[in-house]
Amino acid sequence: MEGKPYTVVGDGDQTRDFTFVTDTVSGFIKVAECEKAVGVVTNIGTGVETSIGNLAALILEQVGKNEIPISSEEQRLRPEQSEVDRLCADNGRARDILDWRPEHSLAEGLGETIEWIGANLEQYRLGTYAV
Repeated sequence: MEGKPYTVVGDGDQTRDFTFVTDTVSGFIKVAECEKAVGVVTNIGTGVETSIGNLAALILEQVGKNEIPISSEEQRLRPEQSEVDRLCADNGRARDILDWRPEHSLAEGLGETIEWIGANLEQYRLGTYAV
């Protein structure tokens, strides 16, 4: 939002499954309330992979800063550590057992997050924001 340079760690091709916080919370609540979920691994996620590079571009687009170049830097991990290249939730059990599905797309969730940060930017900078 401030127009500062944007850097991603790694090549930006690594992927993650981004789930909006309210969707995650609703999934956790359904798991806690469901007898069938006891002792069963149940993933709460969208089932959609998004690369970190595409995420960075989407964020810049949503804040109207498309002109800011996205640079990358080497991973900060030591050789004996590892970074997962791909991470995507299989939410089949959540759909089947809990009748749970995420309600927000990545773009919608980012939009809500960006709107909140914009409305609270000064408090956010000062560390005095209240949720």
